[in-house]
Amino acid sequence: MQNNLALNETYFSFCCTIPAELVELWNWFCFEKGALGTEILQESSLESRLKIFYQKKPDGGAQKLFECFQREMNAKLEIRIHEEGSHPVENWQANWREHFHPVKVGQSLIILPSWKTGIELSGRHPVWIDPGQGFGTGHHLSTALALEMLEQFLLETDTLPESMLDLGTGSGILAIAACRLGIKKV
Repeated sequence: MQNNLALNETYFSFCCTIPAELVELWNWFCFEKGALGTEILQESSLESRLKIFYQKKPDGGAQKLFECFQREMNAKLEIRIHEEGSHPVENWQANWREHFHPVKVGQSLIILPSWKTGIELSGRHPVWIDPGQGFGTGHHLSTALALEMLEQFLLETDTLPESMLDLGTGSGILAIAACRLGIKKV
């Protein structure tokens, strides 16, 4: 099924809890019945909680879909359906920025995108990085740990180094942070 959703339309979704061994089969079945996508919300060795997306509500809703699945599998299965409903289509190309938040790193740094203005810095050194400029926005653990190690080294040293070299620069976040922490030449 082709996704032809316009921004003024709605889509239908429902959540369900299903035995873990049926997840792949249930996903396949839902796609065969026109699902646009599925999302695993939570999984364990016993069961998984899924969210299934459709362009419009399947005939009879999620419960009818499940009953059809049972008939086709010729089995009595336990799937719990919950949170069924329609939702407005969102323009994620425009709205993703709302979900991108500043990150406090270490004792003195805060990583912010350029559109976040009016943020209380609380004495922290701002590092302005927009996502998509390269690897390193401070949200990934590896970047945050590298920033913390850099900060710790610079705070604990008696004399700041005159310069620093940032190899393998993605977004330049380490170089920018070094400048914010007092390194004159990077």
